[in-house]
Amino acid sequence: SFSSDDINPTDASLYNRVTDQSKRTSSAFISVSQVINQNSLFQSSVNITHHKGFLTDPYKLGDSRPESRTQVAWSNAYRRFISDLDGALHVDLRLYDDDFGINSLTFDFSWYQNVGNTFQVIPRLRYYSQSAADFFTPENDFSGVTSFNSSDYRLSAYGALSGALQVQASINDMTISFVLERYLSDDSYSFYDGGKSPAIVDFTRVSLGLGYSF
Repeated sequence: SFSSDDINPTDASLYNRVTDQSKRTSSAFISVSQVINQNSLFQSSVNITHHKGFLTDPYKLGDSRPESRTQVAWSNAYRRFISDLDGALHVDLRLYDDDFGINSLTFDFSWYQNVGNTFQVIPRLRYYSQSAADFFTPENDFSGVTSFNSSDYRLSAYGALSGALQVQASINDMTISFVLERYLSDDSYSFYDGGKSPAIVDFTRVSLGLGYSF
């Protein structure tokens, strides 16, 4: 895949932001799926993405990032249906690395439980951990001493735990889905030290979805 973006901040004149910049993104993805038996499946994939151009966040004062970034992600998924329980186990593991200095680990565990022919109940647990970018600073640095710096909490070292419960009903061609999720994040949850941010968030999410197949 390839994308080309033009960046024109709407309030550039008020805050002395850039007025016209661009960036280009190219990405390659390869995946292999192996059927183990009638109830089990394993999939492994690699995704490589390269960004070049203006990668700084124009809406964050004091933000300055390198003009290129290469990201590599290795994802693995295991699926197993247990006929005696009429349910399926989903296990996902993702490893990530980029040349900003960020490494991360994501572990996702889900159970898909069928209830009759209409309902499906899906509890889910997820753990995430990442290191900080090489140029992350907890506070904005306007000194100009360093070439790059950013206080964006998404570039800090932190970990996150989340749990969710999804209930899904399939009625003829309609699918109704309800999800309740609790997300907790903290630098102490991470495997990595350094680069802590005071801005990481916790939240509770509730969503209702409606799907139609034809």
